[in-house]
Amino acid sequence: MKFPKLFRRKSRKEKPVPQAENTASPLVEEAKEEISNTDEQVKQTSSPLRIIYSGHRGSGANEVQYELPEDERTPENSLASFKKAFKDGVECIEFDVYKTKDNVLMVTHSNDLAENATFNRYLSKDEMYPNPEEHLISEKTAHEIQTQFNIAHIPSEKYHEDGTYECVDLDTGENAKKKDFDDYLNNYTIIPTFQDLLLATSEENAKRKANGLPNIKLNMELKGQGAGKLTDDHIQTFNSTQSDENKIDYKDIYFLSFNQQELFDVAQQQPDANIILAVPTIHTYVEADKETFRIIDCNLNVKELDKQVLGFNEKLKEIPDRGRGLDGVDMVLWDIGDEVLDYYGKHQIPINIAVSPYGKTNLEHEYLQPSLENIKKIAEIQGSYYEKEEKPFIFVKTDVPSELQRIVEQGKQSEGKEKIVSAKEYSIGNNKKATEQKIPMFEKPRILYTERVQSENELDSRQNSI
Repeated sequence: MKFPKLFRRKSRKEKPVPQAENTASPLVEEAKEEISNTDEQVKQTSSPLRIIYSGHRGSGANEVQYELPEDERTPENSLASFKKAFKDGVECIEFDVYKTKDNVLMVTHSNDLAENATFNRYLSKDEMYPNPEEHLISEKTAHEIQTQFNIAHIPSEKYHEDGTYECVDLDTGENAKKKDFDDYLNNYTIIPTFQDLLLATSEENAKRKANGLPNIKLNMELKGQGAGKLTDDHIQTFNSTQSDENKIDYKDIYFLSFNQQELFDVAQQQPDANIILAVPTIHTYVEADKETFRIIDCNLNVKELDKQVLGFNEKLKEIPDRGRGLDGVDMVLWDIGDEVLDYYGKHQIPINIAVSPYGKTNLEHEYLQPSLENIKKIAEIQGSYYEKEEKPFIFVKTDVPSELQRIVEQGKQSEGKEKIVSAKEYSIGNNKKATEQKIPMFEKPRILYTERVQSENELDSRQNSI
């Protein structure tokens, strides 16, 4: 099917990086001031930690967008969503990539386009859409994906007997009225390529440099098969079109995957790349009591309901270089048990903490309190270590970047004079646990990233992909 020129993406190679201008949000201005005063603040606090914020799939996943006012919605993983996250003050964006049939990396959460896009962009929002068929990114070209699918309209769960379903609008049409139409199509409706996102990031970095702020960090999960081999070529190709000051720096990218081969392919091309190995493990097993329907939550290393719970320590023994066990760990994401803390304290192992609050909007600061208590305990155990080495940090990931100011203010009020330094950098994690493990295939320590799953069947399916 041929589409009129109106719907074709304009060539972006000739688009110059905009001149730096002071467009920073209040949160960004605050971050700039905090960064300049970080050294002095560190001297005044017993826990010199950095609070870091990251935008999940840009400015939040689609299920969060439904909760926002209509004029604030942006489809997940759209350029509009990433740019909104930049404006709201995040310094890291999280996203996934899949390889197309013609070896282009697309920024999307799922290989199946039917999960987050509608086929045939000409249908209006009032029409009933055909029952979605499977459209795999890996079986289509980048051009087909960008001209035939619309991520501003996605399937709802409202199916009808005639085989149609209702479409959920993530843009309501109002955004289209406010913008140049080609710009609207590119930013709100089209699945971006990895290079599209690199360009948007480079443009944002130019603005941030003018405000004395660090570059945006990219937390990039490699999904499917073959994405790892393509990343270096995509980055090098993009950088070849940019001036030195506008190039993307490898140190600002964090490559994550459940597939060791994908990460190995990245490391072979860029030995110093930031590598995060994701490993599925059962941290809790949740089952409802059939009589009371009460949810029973089993903790680490606990047998309950005749179910075996695979614990943190058990899983570490199964990974490469298993003999090192916890000796190879220097990062834990989310909740941290006393067992792990005691081990770190006993052996004086440096540790960084990351928290990713539950809840769609992350507005309740009390979600952080258990982790903050553990962080203070760690600071007491190893405070002297951080006087000589790099300062520890906290990661806080959010689906609603526009609420960051409120979270920061709540954090200051709750911490008082002992408040945690907020000098943003980057974030990894999404209700996950992570550790750093020395893995033989790599020359330097890498982050081992373990994801919570809810059943043994899910664990088995995840392990088969590793």
